[in-house]
Amino acid sequence: MKTNKFLLATILGMLTAATAGAQTTIYISGAPAVRSYVSAAIRDVLTSSTTGAITWAYSNGTTESNAIQKANALIFYGGNVVVASSTVPITVSVSYVGSSAGIQDVAATGTANFLALSSTEGGSPYPDPTASGAPAQDEEYPLFTASDEFQISTPWYGTNTLTTSGTETYAQLNSDIAGVIPYRFVASPDAPTRLSNITVQQARELWEEGFVWLSSLTGSTSANSGGAYPDDSEAIYALGRNTGSGLRTVLLSETGIGVTTSVKQFEPTISGTAAPYAATSQVLYPAGNVNGQNLAVGDNGYSSFTNLDPAISAYTVTNGGTILGSGSNYPAIGATKAIYVTALADADAQTAINNGAHEIAYNGFYLDGVPYNPTVTGSSVGILPAGGGASPELANGQYTFWSYIQLQYQSGLTTTTPVNPNTTTAQQEAAYAFEQALYQELKTTDAAVLLQNMNVSRSADGGTISKGNPY
Repeated sequence: MKTNKFLLATILGMLTAATAGAQTTIYISGAPAVRSYVSAAIRDVLTSSTTGAITWAYSNGTTESNAIQKANALIFYGGNVVVASSTVPITVSVSYVGSSAGIQDVAATGTANFLALSSTEGGSPYPDPTASGAPAQDEEYPLFTASDEFQISTPWYGTNTLTTSGTETYAQLNSDIAGVIPYRFVASPDAPTRLSNITVQQARELWEEGFVWLSSLTGSTSANSGGAYPDDSEAIYALGRNTGSGLRTVLLSETGIGVTTSVKQFEPTISGTAAPYAATSQVLYPAGNVNGQNLAVGDNGYSSFTNLDPAISAYTVTNGGTILGSGSNYPAIGATKAIYVTALADADAQTAINNGAHEIAYNGFYLDGVPYNPTVTGSSVGILPAGGGASPELANGQYTFWSYIQLQYQSGLTTTTPVNPNTTTAQQEAAYAFEQALYQELKTTDAAVLLQNMNVSRSADGGTISKGNPY
């Protein structure tokens, strides 16, 4: 989170927004886990608002054809929003800085990095403004954020001193629950197929200790269970995200570890620039500062799936993989083989599995009844029904590793009093009108799982699953 703005940028921004007939720019932050759904909804809302073409600039190594699904930052040009019966032309800039980070920025009236408005549509991708240490291209105040966690699950409410900037007060945000996003546990390519399930207790041990023996998850100690190594000599190491991620919040809530509990996660050294990757060594994830919070060695983690994907998709024993050693970076003393396990949002899990990883059931259930397998066609492939459908396991509460897609904003967004120093009343009115349109688009069409397809609900991340759906 950044809290300082150049005075000149503030003045210029206000003058630009105030110019008659000027394009109004709306800034939105969000969680990478929901980017494919939110970006699609932004495009669809804007497309339906105009007879003209909607174009976009985009970041981080994607192409124009897949930027909607994969880009961490985009600017959408074209489209309108209706404010008090008047049609307002808008530009929408979205930056997927992280779910928790987005909540922090909106609740504390802080800024985030966005693509520069001078970025042109189409063509080549621009540098990712959400990457760690990336220079600011356009530092702006997001007016609302798209998250996959409740604000109360994060540290960013009330008044506290958790960041290095000192005492901060965070506004209680309004939330529009717009859909469901499910997650999957996945194991790296060299994991044996008999590693097919992880329980709450096993997940707690894995992330609290940093590793578990494979035999703890398979119940086998011999090499006769289908592999070349005894299961009690094979180590499973934890990979995961940092505290800017809603996925981390949901994982720690769902498994009962607790969102304030420190964990132990690893960072392998990766060989290769595209799958198949190979992991050649590892360290406990280095310490770092995430959105003003200092995270200790091991408690830190990846900033996005873009960075995590090569690690969970890496071979650790075959195809050049060599994850063996001793010392604090290899706490499974005497291990003859090592593999990785992590948790991923559904769409990202499918990408990792396409790269060689495989799905693990959670508490005995797969998200779609069977593991996702890209080599299998037909109804048993393990993909949720198209059009925001839910599997029986998800819809009826057997599979519980999921959370809500939420649009969150300060209550002042619904008023004419600007909620930050760089926003005019007209810009704020347009932002709230667009938020409501985006909420309806996600709820009825573009969410990962539509609310109408769920027969159960919950009131907190990792909370009790109850029959009935108030949404």
